[in-house]
Amino acid sequence: MGNGGILFDLNILPMNLINNRNLGELPGLQVFSAPKKCDKSRQNDVLIVLISSGNLHQYGQELAVWGKIISNGYFSARGSFTMGINAAVKKIGDYLQKTCPGMVLPNVVINMIVMRDRTLMIGHTGPANTTIVYADHIDNFSNELSIGFGQGEQNVRFYQAEIHSGDLILMCPYIPKGWTNEAILDATSESPLNVVRYLLDQAHGNLQGAVIQVKAGHGEILYRYKPPISTNIALGFENEPERKPEIPEKQSTNAKKTANLLSSEKAVSLMDKPGVLMGNDQESERPLYRLRVPFESLPDFNPLENITRENQLHEEYVAKSDEESNGATEKFVQEGTDNLKVPDEKSSSSDAQKAEELGTFSDAGSTEAENSVDSRHDPTDPAIPDQRTLSARERIARKKLSLNDSALNEKTIKKKNTKNLILLLVFGFLIPICTALIFFFIYSGRGKNEIYRESLGLAVDTAKVAVQQADPVLRRISWEKVLEYLDEADQYGSSKASTDLRYQSYAELESIEKGKQTIYHYALSNQLPNGTNLIRIESTPQYVYALDQTTGSILRFFIYSNGLTLDNSFQCKPGTYPIYKKPGSESSPLDQTDSQATEQELVVKNLIDFVILPTGEFGNITLAAIDGEANLLYCAAEGKNSAVHLETPPIGWLGLDGLFFASKTLFVLDARNEAIWKFDFLDDDGFSTEPKSYFGAGAPSMRDVVDFVVYGDYSYLLRSNGTLIFCDYTGYDPACSYIFELKNAEGQLIDLTKKHMIQIRMNASPDTSLYLMDEKRQSVINMTLKLNLIRYIVPDRFAGEGGGKIVTGFGLLNTSNIVWASGSDLYIGQMP
Repeated sequence: MGNGGILFDLNILPMNLINNRNLGELPGLQVFSAPKKCDKSRQNDVLIVLISSGNLHQYGQELAVWGKIISNGYFSARGSFTMGINAAVKKIGDYLQKTCPGMVLPNVVINMIVMRDRTLMIGHTGPANTTIVYADHIDNFSNELSIGFGQGEQNVRFYQAEIHSGDLILMCPYIPKGWTNEAILDATSESPLNVVRYLLDQAHGNLQGAVIQVKAGHGEILYRYKPPISTNIALGFENEPERKPEIPEKQSTNAKKTANLLSSEKAVSLMDKPGVLMGNDQESERPLYRLRVPFESLPDFNPLENITRENQLHEEYVAKSDEESNGATEKFVQEGTDNLKVPDEKSSSSDAQKAEELGTFSDAGSTEAENSVDSRHDPTDPAIPDQRTLSARERIARKKLSLNDSALNEKTIKKKNTKNLILLLVFGFLIPICTALIFFFIYSGRGKNEIYRESLGLAVDTAKVAVQQADPVLRRISWEKVLEYLDEADQYGSSKASTDLRYQSYAELESIEKGKQTIYHYALSNQLPNGTNLIRIESTPQYVYALDQTTGSILRFFIYSNGLTLDNSFQCKPGTYPIYKKPGSESSPLDQTDSQATEQELVVKNLIDFVILPTGEFGNITLAAIDGEANLLYCAAEGKNSAVHLETPPIGWLGLDGLFFASKTLFVLDARNEAIWKFDFLDDDGFSTEPKSYFGAGAPSMRDVVDFVVYGDYSYLLRSNGTLIFCDYTGYDPACSYIFELKNAEGQLIDLTKKHMIQIRMNASPDTSLYLMDEKRQSVINMTLKLNLIRYIVPDRFAGEGGGKIVTGFGLLNTSNIVWASGSDLYIGQMP
């Protein structure tokens, strides 16, 4: 399972336990891959459906038909995950209404999960339960108050998660009675297989469901029915020819003995006995997961190997020839010296005759050297004198000619090898590179434009269909599909036509969600320096404060009628500052060095967040900001800044992710430590440097929390996926819940999983309510402290400014205006 990135293998183990006895396969569990004729956005999806009607024997044969209807409904629908699941539920609902007219429908509970790459979308109708066991924690998704499908409710509850290699997914139609929060938390300390056994034990041997393990692999599913039967389902298309079943290889040393001693029928009978799934000897010898052994690697191929070998052999031959020639020369010189005599007239004439013959031979030898490599190769040639009839000088001359011929041959071979190497470089490297460049320029010049025009054309055609839809559900599906096509087109180009169509799509979807429009205007009187990136905004009646992530400093703006104007006199930035002292106090002994009253100093680095302090309660200090090393900087309106260092908590710091000030308490978020620390406000003494835990041992999972608000006994944690965690601390321990949607009594509903909320803010009295802002659409959600939706504020993109900008931070001005930043730009709009 995957989409061009990491592929996952799914190992599925169905369970149908009654009183610790395995009753075999689970008819309601079905797995579907994408068919050939499906929507383009679903071609890599895997749908796993677990259906329960309360009586498996009565509707056992119908469950397979129901699963096929759900699969066809999902893969044929267009739009997002939720649209496909809603379409599947609607289709099975229509089918049940037709097959059971005038009768009481069966109480159907459907648990569906859709996997696409790393995304896992969960859909529940009824009190279904899905538990995901990660490496470090467990997520449990269920709704005990939801009734069955056949009892008048067809609404689907959606959940979304991210999967990783090694995760375990437990799908159940009902929440097992023996499962408690304590049991699930205790199971996190176990290994993956022990987690399954532990939870099975907590269910007291009565459980229907499936255990799915996610592993990095090749995109296959190992679906185990009644042991030891197994089926391998490739994640291709449904109507592809099925491959032969593959039985997992046994890894234990006794695997062959077990196969010889037990027949398949006896193995089946053993697996039907109680306690098999709890891990007996036979279970341990039969692995759940298939072992994949890689092929042997291909032998190394070296295109220069032959040339290198030829050069090596030639070098050995030349060295041997040199050795032989040197030895022969010394022998011939010694022989000539022994035969020397006193010259006389006869000998003089003889020497002259020999010299003439030698000169004639040398001329002939130089001519023959052009046509032969070595004259010694054929001693029987009559044109070559016998070595025994030559004198020592003649023999030396012939050896010199032989050496010259060898050097000439060596140069010829080297020249040939160099030519082969050049040809290899040309055909092996230059031609493929040139071909790749040609295709790249063709694709860049023509391919991108064609893909862009095709995607934009599909978006326009879908928009024409959307305009004609009267059903709000179908309108939403159509306009969301338009946005999907526009997202594809934006990867290859952009134009005013695509931008206008995107704005129209946003406006149509926001009208369906009953959004109230506001107009945003550019808020700065003068532009800020290039590279400025404003990420946090707070305000008072006189000033607007903003944190610049680039410099790590805080900027202050005057509020004028012509716009916000930067106050260059305000200084609140990284630097070296003295330790804070209570106004009017003398230096303490800690501040004395060498009997001189010198101030201790702290080095404050780039600031990451800040809070506004109440006016007049802290002297002339207006705000407190913190850096990444827990140094708290006090910035004064007109005076000297100072700093203190916050003490390290008992569990240490893993990061400082945010500040919040309320009820004379400074709250510091350490998301990776899953902790919020409190520092009490001591009036003129500043904040206490001793940390106190806010949640204690009852903290929820906060590793993905990006922002937070604390108000009295309530805390609101914004997650990176745009959803919320709401914790009520009115009791002894905090009761926390996950919030995926907001609605009101008028039927208006906002799905947070489809938004991109970046920050959460609380407005000042009298409007004590919460605000969330979408970083992509510049829309704002306003809700009460009890999480009831008040209004959904959306921008008028055609009349206002800032359309298409990404929001980097936002705040509230004078309780009635929204101020948001996009890099170095600020925009303001009035709440409707």
